[in-house]
Amino acid sequence: MKLLLNLALLGLAVLLALPVSARAAKPAAPPAARAESVYTSLAPGDCKRGEGPGIEGDPDSIRENCPGTADHRLVVINEDQKMSVSIVTPDGKEHPLSFWSVITRRFSSLGEKAEWRVVQVDGKPVPAAVIVPVNAYEDANNPYKETPYLAVAKIAPPEFCVTDRIPPGPKAAAAARKAADEAAAKACLKKLP
Repeated sequence: MKLLLNLALLGLAVLLALPVSARAAKPAAPPAARAESVYTSLAPGDCKRGEGPGIEGDPDSIRENCPGTADHRLVVINEDQKMSVSIVTPDGKEHPLSFWSVITRRFSSLGEKAEWRVVQVDGKPVPAAVIVPVNAYEDANNPYKETPYLAVAKIAPPEFCVTDRIPPGPKAAAAARKAADEAAAKACLKKLP
């Protein structure tokens, strides 16, 4: 009996000698998927003229099919000097982002590159968000002055929408990447007045 009591006390002493973190260790959570950037062109020379009306049904709109990543691509739409994109998924479905409703109501143009935020799922790249530069012409006194926004859109089937409108500034790109990496949990932006 004395031997059992001594063994029990020895076991308790060893347990108490361990650091608190070792005694209360919880199973480690799996690491969150780390997003990486993949850049694709929105330049007219890299995109091909497409067919069909624009999102608002305007038969005079211009559509261009642009490259993408991981079997996704972008369609650039120019309606009445206002530009936006649609995300086209591998099944061929088009998901309009309607920048003219959530980024700017004024004339606009797009930057030359889209930045896709891509994560690895079961060893395959999967787009989680896309960042598109939108140049708005909002100054009535200087109609050629550009205000460069970054439109952040989530790719979280069945939801595809703009979640953030990042204003110009020296840290805009970093802010857009952070917003893109958190986009899946965010609500879609409401339409501008």
